[in-house]
Parts: sequence; structure tokens; C-alpha cells
Amino acid sequence: MTYPAVIRILLAGAIALPGVSQSTPTVPTSQAEIAQTEADPASENGTAPAVPAQGESEDLNGVQLPVIDQTGESAEFSEFLTQVRQAVRDRNADFIRSIITPYTLFGADGDLIRAETFNLNSPTDPFWFYMERALSDGCVIEANSLQPVWQADQTWLCPGALSAFDAILEERLLDQPNITPYEEHVVVIGQDVSVRTQPNINSPAIQTVSNAIVRFDRQTYQSASLQTQGEVFDFNNPLGWVPVVLPDGQSGYISTQNAYHPIGTRVTFAEVGGNLKLQMLTIVD
Repeated sequence: MTYPAVIRILLAGAIALPGVSQSTPTVPTSQAEIAQTEADPASENGTAPAVPAQGESEDLNGVQLPVIDQTGESAEFSEFLTQVRQAVRDRNADFIRSIITPYTLFGADGDLIRAETFNLNSPTDPFWFYMERALSDGCVIEANSLQPVWQADQTWLCPGALSAFDAILEERLLDQPNITPYEEHVVVIGQDVSVRTQPNINSPAIQTVSNAIVRFDRQTYQSASLQTQGEVFDFNNPLGWVPVVLPDGQSGYISTQNAYHPIGTRVTFAEVGGNLKLQMLTIVD
């Protein structure tokens, strides 16, 4: 299934690719300052329940995400993905440029942006964080939506957990039409991800969550200052935190190293000219 933000980008790309508008996505802190990953087993209370608490059947809070990685179904793609991940770790701008084509799309919150918006020569450019974020999980196979330029019938979408969220949503919407899924939930990727009492790494962990959906704490978000909303609670801030409500009703914060918006940043790869290339990088705040 194609996500709403992706649909807007595809339509814009099909109509106005030669003259895309320019806007610069911002990340409040530098890549060099990224804190340690929040996936740690230090909680005393165990993993969040896999099923919603009583009275919460109207949302997806606590639903476990299946860990699906189809990378191994293609030796060619598996080798390619290994090279891409290594290039991102090494900040290898030349390799990244080699997989970008005139047809590669870059989008931020539904608007197309130019590849030149990113400074690949800078190891702290937001581009590298976006790629690390998108490649932190496995990849899944999806139908190619950008024919005929892209020759392959399929694309590889990363991270796969966001596709899994969409599949779960599609199943449950028939029975729960009042769900407000995309704005009210957070996708947690990783094992034993700490949920902390305060938005900092030194605060106590109240629980851990592993590859699951939790509810976005909108009340905490809206009661915060505009600066906090735009910086600390920004999904695309490498040092950010996301306020959440767990299935048992406890509130806490999850690091943006592991917390994803359901239609958050992702990449797709596909074949063009006989070689795998970067098809699209979609940045969703």
C-alpha cells in the first residue's frame, strides 16, 4: 500500500519533475551529536503488553509489529543494501551520488525538493540521519509505482516496519472505523526500547517496548511550548524524544532513535538501466 505523503510526491513528480520547488528540511541538531541508541534492556518492568488494555480497543496501542525483512530474497539487493548502509556509515558521498538518477525523487512533507538541497559533502548534513533512520530496519518488497522509467516490477521499501503498520491498519479499520491512525500512533522499531519518565537519557525507564505500536501522547505534546514541540518532540531530530502513552496508561518518552511516525521517513530502491538505484527518499515530520 502507498502512503498518503508518498502519493502526493508521486503525483507531483509525474507532473512537475523538471521544475520541482525547493524547500530545506531542518534538523535542529547535528549528526555528530547523536546520542547512544535507546534500545537497552535496563527496564525492571519488562516489555509493554502485546495487546491493548481494556477500554482501548479503538486504537492500536500495544499491537506488536511482525518483524519482516525480505532483503534475503534477492542476493543482488542484499549485496546492494550492504553497500548502501556502509556508504551511509562512512559518509561516502561519491557512492550515494552514483545511485541517484535524474528520476530519483526527494520529498519533504509532501513537497518535492532538489537533491542539491542536501550537502552530501558534510558528514553532519540531515541527509545522513534520514538515511540511517530509513535503513535501521529490514526492507520489504512492494509493487513499483513509478513505471515506466523504473524498469523493475517491484521496489524495495525501507524500513519494513512502516509497511507492517499499514498492513495492520488495513485489517483493523473495517471493524474500527473511528481509528485516527496516522496522527495518534507511534511505531517503535527495536528490541527492549526504553520508555523513560522524562525526555532525557538519564531519566529512569518505566518499561521497555519491542517492535510495537504505541499511542502518541497528544496532550503532553500540545501542552508543551512551541519550541519544545518543534525541537525536542521532532521525529527528525536525532536527539529528540516522542511523548507516548503505553497500553497500561503510563506516560513516558521514547528516543527518536527508535520512535517513528507511521508515515515517517523512508527510502525505496528500484532498478533502472539494469542497476539498482535510489528511487525515492521521503521525509515526513
